Amino acid sequence: MSTTAFILVKHHAKKAGDHFDLRFRIPDSKMWISFATKKEIPLNENSKKIILFRTHDHSESQALTLAKIEKGYGEGTYTKFDSGACDVLKFEPPRHIVVDFKGNKLKGRYHFVSARFIFKNREGNTKFESYLFFKSNK
Repeated sequence: MSTTAFILVKHHAKKAGDHFDLRFRIPDSKMWISFATKKEIPLNENSKKIILFRTHDHSESQALTLAKIEKGYGEGTYTKFDSGACDVLKFEPPRHIVVDFKGNKLKGRYHFVSARFIFKNREGNTKFESYLFFKSNK
């Protein structure tokens, strides 16, 4: 188990539209893993499973940026939805990741399970792994 930090932001992106970005520090690394979704984040066990797409890893300063980016990758406004500590209980990407989030809104054990399909960006030159994301008591 690895205790670290996480951040969940609403990204009002010029190209990709409104979506959520969920990031947490990769165990034994300085980099932060990052996921994106246009769906509402499941905040309880009765919520539906949603698909998250893994985007590129971020440095800590990139991961925690809350500002307006004027040009380039990520152009748009970032606002914090939630943040806090988390325990990474299992980290085996791309198959399975389990994280116990301890935020004000995102609380409890969540699973990231490979959805086994790849999403390509509009230009077709970047591929993103997909994950089913859901809350569980186990």
